[in-house]
Amino acid sequence: TELAGLEPGALGYQQTMKLDDAQSSIFMAFQNIGGRAVFGVAFPVEDPRISAKASLPQTFLDIFAKQVAKSRSS
Repeated sequence: TELAGLEPGALGYQQTMKLDDAQSSIFMAFQNIGGRAVFGVAFPVEDPRISAKASLPQTFLDIFAKQVAKSRSS
């Protein structure tokens, strides 16, 4: 499924798989920046030992956009 919310020219996707009765998704994004590219992927895995929480896919898209901006400025 294509993800909305990225700037023009960027590609973002959510791939969902169902194994047995469990459903799991990963998030991917790609963007060319001149002669370089930024690629991001998130494999959400719950771990009760980690207290940090994210709102997916929005947190992934926000971090990806920050990496694109950082790459542009370097």
